Amino acid sequence: MWAHLAISGILIHACFIGGIFSAIDLGVDISVAALIAGGQPILTAIIVVIFLGERLNARQWSGFAIGFVGLSMVVLKSMAIETLPIAGLVGCVVGLGGITAGTLYQKRYVVGIDLFSASALQFAFALVPCALWAFTFETREIEWNLTLSLALGWLCLVLSIGAISILLFLIRIGAASRVSSLFYLVPPVTAVQGYWLFGERLALIQIVGIAIAALGVALINYMPQSKTVASNPE
Repeated sequence: MWAHLAISGILIHACFIGGIFSAIDLGVDISVAALIAGGQPILTAIIVVIFLGERLNARQWSGFAIGFVGLSMVVLKSMAIETLPIAGLVGCVVGLGGITAGTLYQKRYVVGIDLFSASALQFAFALVPCALWAFTFETREIEWNLTLSLALGWLCLVLSIGAISILLFLIRIGAASRVSSLFYLVPPVTAVQGYWLFGERLALIQIVGIAIAALGVALINYMPQSKTVASNPE
């Protein structure tokens, strides 16, 4: 189990989060990084069908396609792909591969263990490659200020502990493809947060994209009433 926790922790935390953040640091536009990472639900669906035997119907496949279209419309407004650096692109691909493989590995091998205990061990294992990267390629100099402290607190408490814990819980109780579809909602929710918190304007194409992405997720996760009743008999 320790080996499985190490692998899943490195994939989800070091590769996914580290890869995306490195890509942004290397000059990749945030919207471009979000679009590349947004391919995770489709990639996961293809893998689970081919290698894990999970069955998806035409409605769900349509949902994956529609969701990606909606996500693309949300991030289209601020995309600047003409300056996409190769090193940053590699970081995005590493992040995409990490969260896809990590989700599937978590679903397949990390079962029957306390969620919070497992998360603590996964963070510890993910620290190793991150520390090696920092000591090899970075100066390790930090200029502490209020903005950095608040951002670090948000990333640690809300993203790493909160959001990832919810993700791991959903992976445990649900199909990998359905759980992955929720990633389509990340850019739309971010756009709405920007509107409410920072006064950023939502373009019409973004509003339509949010609705389309939500429709895609609904199509993927919708279960007919007959199947729900059949799976939960009185």
